[in-house]
Amino acid sequence: MFATAAAHIDRYATDLVRVCVVQERTAGTSWAVIGAAFGISADAARKRWAHYALAHREEPEPPQQ
Repeated sequence: MFATAAAHIDRYATDLVRVCVVQERTAGTSWAVIGAAFGISADAARKRWAHYALAHREEPEPPQQ
C-alpha cells in the first residue's frame, strides 16, 4: 500500500512540474530561469518540457430552464 501511494505522489509531482513549467513559459519566463530552478541548463529544460502545452477545455453550457 505504501509503494502504491508513493507511486501516485511521484506521478502527481511530475504532472505538477509539467503544468508549472508550461505556465511559466506562457508567462514569458525564459528556459534559463526555469532550468536554473531545477539545477539544469536552459537546453536541458527545453528538451525536457518544450513539447508540453496546456490544453484548452471548453466549459459546458449550463442547462437552460
